[in-house]
Amino acid sequence: MERFSCDQAKERVEIPGGRATSSVSSQTDYVVVGSDPGGKLDDTKREDAELLGEDGFLAMAPKRSAVVPRTTVQ
Repeated sequence: MERFSCDQAKERVEIPGGRATSSVSSQTDYVVVGSDPGGKLDDTKREDAELLGEDGFLAMAPKRSAVVPRTTVQ
């Protein structure tokens, strides 16, 4: 991601009660990716999670107030 470091994005997920992980699993609801998602793209499709870019991520957690469940931040 260009606008956030991984730590900043993780904080936006966790402050309202979400959980940020570094891997995709069957419990993952969303995967936030930058310009090069790598293997996470295949994992996201396999686990039927929703792929979010920065704009989608910001729409869900614009001011650290939205609850974003089980999100993977790459």
